[in-house]
Amino acid sequence: MPGSSQNNPIAIAAEAVLQMADQQTPLTLTRSYKGMLLFQEAKILAVHPGYAIFEACDIKAFVDVSGMIHLHTPLYDRPICARVIGCDLGQCRLMLTDFVFASNEWQDRSKIRVQPRDPVYLTLHCGRQSVLASLHDIQAGGISVMASQANLQVAGLQPGYPVRTSFQVGSLVLRRLEGSVEYIRQASQTLARIGIRIQPRKDQLDSLQRYIDRRQAEILQELDRSYFRSMGPRRVEELYF
Repeated sequence: MPGSSQNNPIAIAAEAVLQMADQQTPLTLTRSYKGMLLFQEAKILAVHPGYAIFEACDIKAFVDVSGMIHLHTPLYDRPICARVIGCDLGQCRLMLTDFVFASNEWQDRSKIRVQPRDPVYLTLHCGRQSVLASLHDIQAGGISVMASQANLQVAGLQPGYPVRTSFQVGSLVLRRLEGSVEYIRQASQTLARIGIRIQPRKDQLDSLQRYIDRRQAEILQELDRSYFRSMGPRRVEELYF
């Protein structure tokens, strides 16, 4: 990792981007879209003070980008986080800024993760305690939920604790689902994100995988529609105002 920029993390990451551009290092861009992780091969076209311009093979993955994206390269163990400030769909180009190395090494997901189309609320039961939460995303082997930090403190929920819950996503109803808490991370000043490893029965697992496959197809179709809307003819008022 470059170290000539002393301890300034932004300068260190910017130097790394410049090095990748000089060496024409192959890189991959990733972003999360409704729970799914999207990958795209890219190259650096130009580096300017404060930002850089990238060309992606398929710009569709970056339509309606919100939040951070990640740059992956064989040069470094950790990915570089960046923020999109411009997108030229016609030329498949992205303008990125705010480069900084991620705090942890990248871990590939072994299973597809999706977010439900509609809000899903559930209750986590742990012994005699219970916590009201909302489903953030789901995969065949786990779920993540959002809950009030205050409620978590009252319930005393900790990583490693066994939990059970029931909820419905679409037409799929999962009752008495057993699991254990994998992690609890602060998501905001008032909310925490809880990762739960679930242990569905065989019939539940089959139904859950079918739901994930259907939802994945829906999400990709939503991305296609967003892309074609963005590439469509502009209205008259957009041409002059």
